[in-house]
Amino acid sequence: MKKFLKFFCIAISSIMLSVFIYLGVLIYNVYPKTSVSEDIKIYNELVETVNFLPEVGELNNYKEISFKYTGNEGLFSSYSYILKLSYSENDFKTEQIRVEENYYFDEVFSDKIKVDTFNIRVLDLEKYQLDYPKYLAFVGVSESTNEIVYIYYEDQDLDSIEDSWEDFLIDNCNW
Repeated sequence: MKKFLKFFCIAISSIMLSVFIYLGVLIYNVYPKTSVSEDIKIYNELVETVNFLPEVGELNNYKEISFKYTGNEGLFSSYSYILKLSYSENDFKTEQIRVEENYYFDEVFSDKIKVDTFNIRVLDLEKYQLDYPKYLAFVGVSESTNEIVYIYYEDQDLDSIEDSWEDFLIDNCNW
């Protein structure tokens, strides 16, 4: 009987330890860990797989460039990439025309989204093989500041977007 009691205690202790470890891992993964980076290398890695976004080398005569990557790791992971370029007035007009000529915008979401001074549009979901709402790409233009922004968002667990597009870009893409 003592042997059985000893074995029973070891078995219960092992089960309880396993449950605590499982719960710890589960809790650790449920709450996302956010990382933010401004390292342009991350954008260059993205462009290798999302080939419709412009490579930094093919962007002409910009005055300033800024990049922000936000990764929310956890049970429900999401990633956003924002590349913002500012231009002189003449170069901006050229780049604005290039954007209009080289990108196809989604007709379902044809309304321009307004965030700060930017008019932002969703890229065509079929043309760029984007899976709404899991994979989204946007291009925005600000005529008042001579800036163009490229945004890419990925969340494989997202089933719908409940907020307005403006709120989505601010909250989910870390605008």
